[in-house]
Amino acid sequence: MKDFDKVYDLNFPLVLSIVNELNIYKNREDYIQIGYIALWKAYNRFDERKGKFSSFAYKTIKGELLNELTRQNKMQVECSQQTVVNEVTMYDTYMVELENYLCSVKPLLTENQYLWLHFYVLEGKGPKDIAKLLNTTEAAVKSWRKRALMKLRTLS
Repeated sequence: MKDFDKVYDLNFPLVLSIVNELNIYKNREDYIQIGYIALWKAYNRFDERKGKFSSFAYKTIKGELLNELTRQNKMQVECSQQTVVNEVTMYDTYMVELENYLCSVKPLLTENQYLWLHFYVLEGKGPKDIAKLLNTTEAAVKSWRKRALMKLRTLS
């Protein structure tokens, strides 16, 4: 164990330099600790017949740090993908409920009032866009909107 204390003291700057070389600033202390563990692994696996310890330690430490960075990035991507899936699921649920609501109020509205509601709610179009789409005047669309809103307010 005393031999490792010497190795640790001599290679302490090596761990820090590799962390700096990899531009690790987030969770820096955790990565430094991973570097020290990698130094311990290098110390236990080193074979003097195969070269210098410093080269072996450098490659071992850097490899362990890169592996951990990869693991962290994969976890981050998986969390991001799960968030997107959750948001899509919530959006789909919302759209189904919205379409069910539109179907439930359709009998109360005229065809033009329903068209206004559909284009306004589901597609986010304004009176000018709806008028162009349906080849009518903007005033007519505003009239449909006014009457549709009056009918819908009686429901609540």
